[in-house]
Amino acid sequence: GGADMKTSTLLRFFLLSLLLSGCGPVIGQVMRVADGLKEFEVTQGTIEDLAGGGDLLVYGPFAKTSEAFYLCRGEDAAHFAEELVKAGLFQSSLRLDREELDPSRAAALLKTLGAEELRQKFGLEKAPEKVLLGTILYRRTIVAPTRGVVMDVGYRLEFYDPRSRQSTVIEVAVRDLAERTVPRLVEELTRRLRHG
Repeated sequence: GGADMKTSTLLRFFLLSLLLSGCGPVIGQVMRVADGLKEFEVTQGTIEDLAGGGDLLVYGPFAKTSEAFYLCRGEDAAHFAEELVKAGLFQSSLRLDREELDPSRAAALLKTLGAEELRQKFGLEKAPEKVLLGTILYRRTIVAPTRGVVMDVGYRLEFYDPRSRQSTVIEVAVRDLAERTVPRLVEELTRRLRHG
């Protein structure tokens, strides 16, 4: 069922993180200068719309553009689901679609459903306050000697409210060690929500 898939995805991610976390001090320090948050822009709605938290349905796999690729299908969604809960911003549940429907078409379809219909469709305990529909805008990896894999990645994160049918859209970009990219973005989101 869904829970097994979630566990195996998180486990795969954990193993990948272990593989990638070799860190060499000297060259690492030099390269780190270029790292960090590159973009964080709210392009629709306001960040305050996310302050209520509540139940979030994270839908995966995220859509992707031609400049992006999946590390493994659904992994970005799984990583965001996990980090948003860790940060205490939402109670999230991840749903990975096994159907071979194009993710952006699937996202459009989800937006036709009300909160209660979403609860039933995905077998959730509670109707979600928000649905996270992501798009990977681009992804580039650079293998840094002695340091691991540095990833340059951009996301469009759409937090859709099935009750009001309004969305808050945030475009973010970060360059960091592969396993640090999503935590770094969620840290920034948390910081902005808490401090305005």
